[in-house]
Amino acid sequence: MSIFLPKAYQQRVLDSVEAYFKACHELPSPSLAFTATAEGLCVGPKVIYATACRLSSSRLARAGITFKQMPYVPEV
Repeated sequence: MSIFLPKAYQQRVLDSVEAYFKACHELPSPSLAFTATAEGLCVGPKVIYATACRLSSSRLARAGITFKQMPYVPEV
């Protein structure tokens, strides 16, 4: 039987899941643990591509997020 050696991107995912579970034990809720873990993973500009955004431009600016609207063609 061979030993499983994850690829670099797989190891990053495993590390982030481990960090999330550790944060779940340290913080009062899973949602706070997720936010804390996700913020630690985000390096560089945060760009969100979607058909709509419900956050105000000031809220996006405070979070350092750039919103880019995707073209949306409704089906009739």
